[in-house]
Amino acid sequence: MVTNSSADADGARSQTTHAPDGLSVIVAGSRSILDCLSPDGQRRIVAEAIDESGFPVAEVVSGTARGVDQLGGDWADEHSIPVERFPADWDTHGRSAGPIRNEEMAEYADALVAIHVNDSGGTAHMIDSTCLPRGRNSGYSLSS
Repeated sequence: MVTNSSADADGARSQTTHAPDGLSVIVAGSRSILDCLSPDGQRRIVAEAIDESGFPVAEVVSGTARGVDQLGGDWADEHSIPVERFPADWDTHGRSAGPIRNEEMAEYADALVAIHVNDSGGTAHMIDSTCLPRGRNSGYSLSS
């Protein structure tokens, strides 16, 4: 299932200072994609989700985690699209590092393409941080 909206909660078009010719789009998702798809299948599902979102991607925003985050960065590299990386600072923030990183990405980006496999708490938090407060999202659900 893919839902697509790039308007904010008031219906205004999203504008960005980070990617003036399109949107800064978070590509995030479950690490378990590595367990349920072949490498080719992983790349295909990420490319399909980005394409189906309809977002004019001018920059990919990545949390750099294994799985969908890294695959989104790879997709951007293959398409000569810049990547803004937000690695979690586990040494400083401990267990809070992932949610803190997600909030920073949500503040920075214009839109989200999330591939949520099964019960990924980190992906659910990314969706809640990015989509609900801003009324914009793109989600791709994969069950294994």
